[in-house]
Amino acid sequence: MEFHAPFKPLVKIKHHAQQPFISRMQYFTMYNEFQVKNFKSIEDIHVKLGHLNVVVGFNGSGKTNLVDAFLLMKTLARPLPAQLPFAIWWGYENAVFENDVSRDIIMKISGEIEGYNFTYDMEVNGSGGRLVFVKEVLSTEHDIIEREGTTLRINGEERKDVLRLSQSILNHSFQFLSFDTEKRREEKHQAVLVTRKGEQITFEPNSRAMGLVLPRLLNDFHVLKVSPELASSPYPNFQPATLNLNGQGLPKVLFTMQQERGIPELIQDFLEEEGYSLMLKLSDEGNIILYLKQDNVVIPPPSIPHGIVKMLTILTALELKPLLLVIDEVENSLHLKYLERLVDIIESQEETKVILTTHFFPLVDLIDPSQLIIMSKYDYSSKAFTISNPEEVKDKLLRPHGRGL
Repeated sequence: MEFHAPFKPLVKIKHHAQQPFISRMQYFTMYNEFQVKNFKSIEDIHVKLGHLNVVVGFNGSGKTNLVDAFLLMKTLARPLPAQLPFAIWWGYENAVFENDVSRDIIMKISGEIEGYNFTYDMEVNGSGGRLVFVKEVLSTEHDIIEREGTTLRINGEERKDVLRLSQSILNHSFQFLSFDTEKRREEKHQAVLVTRKGEQITFEPNSRAMGLVLPRLLNDFHVLKVSPELASSPYPNFQPATLNLNGQGLPKVLFTMQQERGIPELIQDFLEEEGYSLMLKLSDEGNIILYLKQDNVVIPPPSIPHGIVKMLTILTALELKPLLLVIDEVENSLHLKYLERLVDIIESQEETKVILTTHFFPLVDLIDPSQLIIMSKYDYSSKAFTISNPEEVKDKLLRPHGRGL
């Protein structure tokens, strides 16, 4: 999984010169709710997303499985070339609840963009090493796109045998046109889907909402499981400026930022307060190498403290302005003062909703109890709870089934 910078929609969009497509910086997609069924230890979990969400629980309660559910949904909907969605878990049988390959994994995410509500559901099965999109539904208040296998229905109009079984509708080629009528009294929209046979299906959405949602949906969130060793390692300059799941690519992303707009103030301030300055060099072999400098001493990548690398990776991810950022085991390699700073930064910026998972009880003291999602496991099934009464927090976390925080 990769996080690209700068942001570029994967869906080709055309528009009238007088009706410019709304930029992502003007209108934000807000992801408000997420549900997953039949994935790993999760039989059915539904969470509402605030601006900052801290997922806590004992070892084995399902925190990382919740993170992996976001990762899977992103991977299925917006795959990279030759990406195998279940390979990371050694096959579908290890990804589905209770190893029951007859079950489908079901995921749902909802939110809003420019005042339009949307919901996206997917149901998939990967038994036998073959990915099948069983069902998908993308709906706004005025339009609905549905799929069952290879059959597509747009606002009730059915077209059979037009979709690829192994490909999400989000990953099919859609083109949107937005234009005025001759009298210029109302804006009209037209969408074109390129089918699996190379044919084109044209339809007219009832509102511009579908044209706003389709290019952005699941393109604008990122999952991080930072490995400081990989994040700080030299990165080929010919590769795109991306942050991978483990943070690899950090030197290239920072190098690109430096060339295009300078190193962001947020990153520079952090390094200066820690007594460092940033050095990025292009090696003779064509790799971007990240160095730090402290008191005229140049520090090579293997010697940079892991906590510094992890903070640099997270701050860089925030500077790329994802609309949802999910970070697993945020406390690893980070001192409490870095966690305090990170919480302050997240709460002070408006664009990115953040989900953090942690075992670290002191982090809980830094946030409002309403920002907690508590994971527990009952009868081999992970459950998620939220807290409305602060007095319940320690009781939930310290009762016998919750030992191990």
